[in-house]
Amino acid sequence: MGRNGLTDRAADGTFDGPEKMNDLVFVAGSNRSGTTWLAELINYASEYDYCFEPFHPKQVSLFSGFSWRQYIETGDKSPRFTVPVDRLLGEGLRNGWTDQFNRNPSSGRRLIKAIRANLFLAWLRERYPQVKIVFILRHPCAVAASKIRLNWPDGRNVFANQPALVERHLSHVDDLLKEECSLVNRHVISWAVENLVPLQTLQPDTYHLVFYEDLCLHGERELEKLFAFLERRYEPGALAALRRPSKLARQGSAILTGSDPVTSWQRYIPSAQLASIDKILHRFNLERVYTADNPLPRLSSAFSQPNLDAFSTTDHTAPGK
Repeated sequence: MGRNGLTDRAADGTFDGPEKMNDLVFVAGSNRSGTTWLAELINYASEYDYCFEPFHPKQVSLFSGFSWRQYIETGDKSPRFTVPVDRLLGEGLRNGWTDQFNRNPSSGRRLIKAIRANLFLAWLRERYPQVKIVFILRHPCAVAASKIRLNWPDGRNVFANQPALVERHLSHVDDLLKEECSLVNRHVISWAVENLVPLQTLQPDTYHLVFYEDLCLHGERELEKLFAFLERRYEPGALAALRRPSKLARQGSAILTGSDPVTSWQRYIPSAQLASIDKILHRFNLERVYTADNPLPRLSSAFSQPNLDAFSTTDHTAPGK
């Protein structure tokens, strides 16, 4: 029995082995980065058995042993990780939380949407190579502004409390996980951790990268590429879905107020803090993706997937250190 009286159970054996994962799409990204919107675009015609946030440890008992932002090293075969994820991907899951937006539970196609999987996407890709991973990035200031308006915690302690994560990816920035700084900066640090790790560890051409800003500004182009990656024919109905707010759009969000979703965050982030945000991005070697003074990504998904070498953290410390 799951939390809140919800029951976790396998989905009638329909997805009973790795060979049945070929039609499984996995959408990942930081919270408030557009993952729900992206999943709804993929599932605009309700063709998928849609699994919403299965890695929530308080809502899905199967993952009660996972951290809020669990890190898993590639090659790790610990049953703590393999057993629940094998069950989710191989058999499926029925749960009142994960099925809350599911309109087609009997579909042979499955879609999983997760904001808590960034730190084990490379592990997931290695163990389940058939799964199609779609990863979305959004400007760190936009993500930070949205989370602050919702009064969400920054969650830095979740990263600092995972020694393997710090040793493997964050030793050059471990001071940033602990030092006192502004709320905006703490959220930007969390964004940087959540996005550095997948950019460092996912091999190019093994996943599809979407920039939230490109999707807003060049929707048809981005959807055509996305559907090509998913090996599905692009239909005009997907473009129409671009104009619909996601089911998790909050009161005051740009799409509901008619403001520009790409630049609206600039009203909430003080210009005096932009320099410190850029220093954080530099420390994580992510200034080549976004800078604080430009709402658009410097790397566009219109060209190519990032090269892993571009995100090496070797000798990439703050100026003057």
